[in-house]
Amino acid sequence: MASQSGTRHLTPAERRTAYELLLQSSSNGRLKYGALKDVAAHLKCHWKTISRTSIVRHMQETKRLKSRASYIKPMLTEDNTRARLDFAKSFDRLMPSGNHAFVNMNEYVHVEVALRAAKSKQFITQVMFLAAVARPRFDHTKKAYFDGKVGVWPFVVVQPAKRNSKNRAKGTPAVVPQVVDGEVYKKAIIDKTTRALTAV
Repeated sequence: MASQSGTRHLTPAERRTAYELLLQSSSNGRLKYGALKDVAAHLKCHWKTISRTSIVRHMQETKRLKSRASYIKPMLTEDNTRARLDFAKSFDRLMPSGNHAFVNMNEYVHVEVALRAAKSKQFITQVMFLAAVARPRFDHTKKAYFDGKVGVWPFVVVQPAKRNSKNRAKGTPAVVPQVVDGEVYKKAIIDKTTRALTAV
């Protein structure tokens, strides 16, 4: 397919072919000299058509295809490791038969705080969220299955805008990220997580 400027666009099948040919002609994440022209000749297009594809940009930025697994090990001290082991052992129960078994974790709720990017027209705002999950189970009282999702709540506050803009006037209520400290975190646990657990 040709554009109005006369430049031909590759079809999805041709892009796939170009991708495979470029991988074959690459060594240690680098393209061999003349690889773009060879692929362009194979697809009967200009070499610039190949060079401006997102495939080439991806290979130039990442150098090679690789998995997105993190191999960074946490810097734990001996005390940290021992504390984690003691915490895990605290869930071990001795059964009447003499065997050991872990508790079913039905009475525990796991809480995590994470940063998420909230989309904005001007910039990307980092908003902190509080997420709470529990073990999925069947509720015999309600005759329903609980999926374990308690809730997710953002740490934001509504404040008046400090200056005028084309989107809103000064003083208009606007949602802004909240500074999270110990008191704010405790209040979120009590007011949001506890109430959500009561409603579940």
